[in-house]
Amino acid sequence: VDNFNGPVGLLVGSGIGIVRTMYSNPDNRCDFTPVDVCVKGMIIAAWKEAHNEHKRTTTPVYNCSSYGLSTATLQQIVDIGKCLTETIPFEKMIFMPGGRITSNRYLNYVKLIFLQLLPALIIDLILRFKGHKPM
Repeated sequence: VDNFNGPVGLLVGSGIGIVRTMYSNPDNRCDFTPVDVCVKGMIIAAWKEAHNEHKRTTTPVYNCSSYGLSTATLQQIVDIGKCLTETIPFEKMIFMPGGRITSNRYLNYVKLIFLQLLPALIIDLILRFKGHKPM
Protein backbone atom coordinates (compact mmCIF):
# COMPACT_ATOMS: atom_id res chain seq x y z
CA VAL A 1 0.00 0.00 0.00
CA ASP A 2 1.47 3.33 -1.01
CA ASN A 3 -0.71 5.54 1.23
CA PHE A 4 -2.82 5.42 4.38
CA ASN A 5 -5.94 7.15 3.08
CA GLY A 6 -9.41 5.82 3.78
CA PRO A 7 -9.93 2.54 5.59
CA VAL A 8 -6.30 1.45 5.17
CA GLY A 9 -5.09 4.05 7.68
CA LEU A 10 -7.64 2.89 10.24
CA LEU A 11 -6.75 -0.76 9.69
CA VAL A 12 -3.00 -0.14 9.98
CA GLY A 13 -3.53 2.00 13.08
CA SER A 14 -5.51 -0.82 14.63
CA GLY A 15 -2.95 -3.40 13.55
CA ILE A 16 -0.04 -1.66 15.27
CA GLY A 17 -2.11 -1.06 18.39
CA ILE A 18 -2.62 2.70 18.21
CA VAL A 19 -6.36 2.72 17.49
CA ARG A 20 -7.95 0.97 20.47
CA THR A 21 -11.57 2.08 20.22
CA MET A 22 -13.96 3.22 17.51
CA TYR A 23 -17.39 4.80 17.86
CA SER A 24 -19.74 3.07 15.44
CA ASN A 25 -22.41 0.43 15.10
CA PRO A 26 -20.64 -2.94 14.78
CA ASP A 27 -23.39 -4.14 12.42
CA ASN A 28 -22.74 -1.39 9.83
CA ARG A 29 -21.92 -2.84 6.42
CA CYS A 30 -18.67 -1.84 4.72
CA ASP A 31 -18.62 -1.36 0.97
CA PHE A 32 -14.94 -1.22 0.08
CA THR A 33 -14.12 -1.38 -3.60
CA PRO A 34 -10.49 -1.68 -4.73
CA VAL A 35 -9.39 1.25 -6.89
CA ASP A 36 -8.37 -1.02 -9.77
CA VAL A 37 -11.99 -2.23 -10.04
CA CYS A 38 -13.18 1.39 -10.28
CA VAL A 39 -10.55 2.23 -12.91
CA LYS A 40 -11.56 -0.79 -14.98
CA GLY A 41 -15.17 0.36 -14.71
CA MET A 42 -14.21 3.83 -15.98
CA ILE A 43 -12.33 2.32 -18.93
CA ILE A 44 -15.30 0.12 -19.82
CA ALA A 45 -17.71 3.08 -19.56
CA ALA A 46 -15.46 5.21 -21.79
CA TRP A 47 -15.17 2.40 -24.34
CA LYS A 48 -18.96 1.90 -24.31
CA GLU A 49 -19.59 5.60 -24.87
CA ALA A 50 -16.95 5.82 -27.62
CA HIS A 51 -18.58 2.92 -29.51
CA ASN A 52 -22.15 4.07 -29.01
CA GLU A 53 -23.76 4.72 -32.40
CA HIS A 54 -26.79 6.56 -31.02
CA LYS A 55 -26.24 10.18 -30.05
CA ARG A 56 -27.76 10.98 -26.65
CA THR A 57 -29.05 14.25 -25.31
CA THR A 58 -28.40 13.18 -21.72
CA THR A 59 -25.19 12.06 -20.05
CA PRO A 60 -25.26 8.54 -18.60
CA VAL A 61 -24.10 8.03 -15.01
CA TYR A 62 -22.19 4.87 -14.13
CA ASN A 63 -21.81 3.48 -10.63
CA CYS A 64 -19.19 1.00 -9.48
CA SER A 65 -19.90 -0.76 -6.20
CA SER A 66 -19.52 -4.16 -4.59
CA TYR A 67 -22.67 -3.75 -2.49
CA GLY A 68 -24.67 -6.96 -2.47
CA LEU A 69 -21.76 -8.96 -3.86
CA SER A 70 -19.19 -8.93 -1.10
CA THR A 71 -19.90 -6.88 2.01
CA ALA A 72 -18.81 -7.38 5.59
CA THR A 73 -19.82 -5.77 8.86
CA LEU A 74 -17.38 -3.68 10.85
CA GLN A 75 -17.31 -6.39 13.53
CA GLN A 76 -16.38 -9.04 10.94
CA ILE A 77 -13.50 -6.86 9.70
CA VAL A 78 -12.25 -6.37 13.28
CA ASP A 79 -12.43 -10.12 13.94
CA ILE A 80 -10.57 -10.95 10.72
CA GLY A 81 -7.93 -8.31 11.52
CA LYS A 82 -7.37 -9.76 15.01
CA CYS A 83 -6.89 -13.26 13.57
CA LEU A 84 -4.47 -11.97 10.94
CA THR A 85 -2.36 -9.96 13.39
CA GLU A 86 -2.01 -13.04 15.61
CA THR A 87 -0.63 -15.13 12.76
CA ILE A 88 1.16 -12.36 10.80
CA PRO A 89 1.98 -9.49 13.21
CA PHE A 90 3.11 -6.04 12.11
CA GLU A 91 6.84 -5.34 12.48
CA LYS A 92 6.51 -2.07 14.39
CA MET A 93 3.65 -2.75 16.81
CA ILE A 94 3.37 -0.40 19.77
CA PHE A 95 0.68 -2.41 21.57
CA MET A 96 -1.01 -5.71 20.84
CA PRO A 97 -4.07 -5.13 18.65
CA GLY A 98 -7.14 -5.43 20.82
CA GLY A 99 -9.45 -2.55 20.07
CA ARG A 100 -13.20 -2.79 20.06
CA ILE A 101 -16.11 -1.09 18.34
CA THR A 102 -18.27 0.81 20.82
CA SER A 103 -21.78 2.00 20.02
CA ASN A 104 -22.03 4.11 23.21
CA ARG A 105 -20.60 7.59 22.67
CA TYR A 106 -19.71 8.21 26.32
CA LEU A 107 -18.07 4.82 26.84
CA ASN A 108 -16.05 5.40 23.68
CA TYR A 109 -14.89 8.77 25.03
CA VAL A 110 -13.71 7.15 28.28
CA LYS A 111 -11.94 4.39 26.33
CA LEU A 112 -10.35 6.99 24.06
CA ILE A 113 -8.85 8.80 27.06
CA PHE A 114 -7.59 5.71 28.91
CA LEU A 115 -6.64 3.43 26.00
CA GLN A 116 -5.26 5.93 23.48
CA LEU A 117 -4.55 9.39 24.89
CA LEU A 118 -2.91 8.52 28.23
CA PRO A 119 -0.68 5.74 26.80
CA ALA A 120 0.42 8.10 24.00
CA LEU A 121 1.31 10.82 26.52
CA ILE A 122 3.22 8.33 28.67
CA ILE A 123 5.18 7.00 25.68
CA ASP A 124 6.01 10.55 24.58
CA LEU A 125 7.16 11.39 28.11
CA ILE A 126 9.43 8.33 28.20
CA LEU A 127 10.85 9.24 24.79
CA ARG A 128 11.57 12.80 25.98
CA PHE A 129 13.38 11.48 29.07
CA LYS A 130 15.53 9.26 26.83
CA GLY A 131 16.35 12.24 24.60
CA HIS A 132 14.35 11.05 21.57
CA LYS A 133 11.81 13.01 19.57
CA PRO A 134 8.22 12.31 20.77
CA MET A 135 5.82 10.62 18.37
